[in-house]
Amino acid sequence: MTMEMNLEPIQDSWLSIGEACRILGVSEATLRQWTDDGQIKVFITPGGHRRYQRSQLDEFMVSRRKTLGIQDLVAKLEETAEPHREVAVNITASLSDGIRLNQRLRSHLASLGKSILELIIQYVSSPVDRKITVQQAQEIGKDFGITMSEAGLTLTESIEAFICHRKPTVEGVMAMMKQKEIIAEEILAALPLIDDIMDRTMVAMVEAHQNHTKA
Repeated sequence: MTMEMNLEPIQDSWLSIGEACRILGVSEATLRQWTDDGQIKVFITPGGHRRYQRSQLDEFMVSRRKTLGIQDLVAKLEETAEPHREVAVNITASLSDGIRLNQRLRSHLASLGKSILELIIQYVSSPVDRKITVQQAQEIGKDFGITMSEAGLTLTESIEAFICHRKPTVEGVMAMMKQKEIIAEEILAALPLIDDIMDRTMVAMVEAHQNHTKA
């Protein structure tokens, strides 16, 4: 869309086509095409130069950005399933000398990591009573702590193992937050809940490990 007008000073930031392209991150050819398609207004000065309003460019960029919602968060969390499975396989690298997890324990730890992930996905996609979610998280943590204690791992090693399971989830969420798309408020509201579930799971794990070791 093209129109001629006299530019009034200071009412808005007026940009040359080169400046507008740098802000939008596109070539002049692309910007001209968007202009021809009527997606962006261009103002022609009496001297025939193209000028763009910064405010309109900002509005255009917002309109083209995708808004990330809960389903996008769920998809990102689901992508961490494979790293969760790998954690149980690689965890022996940080264990004390002489301690090795057999296949049964590795499989069980992998299933616990999967259970934590599924609990988080279930909670953010279709929230249920928060008290029930916390109880489920604590049961997973308790199982994790007892399993690690039975395997002969120290509390420190058990915490390190849990952190390894937690890491893929945290990294997945952080990767989403670094994207340029707009983050919906429902995602921002879900983040502290995810963190709380992980924290409560770890606290339950520590308590169960200590109690089982003393028994």
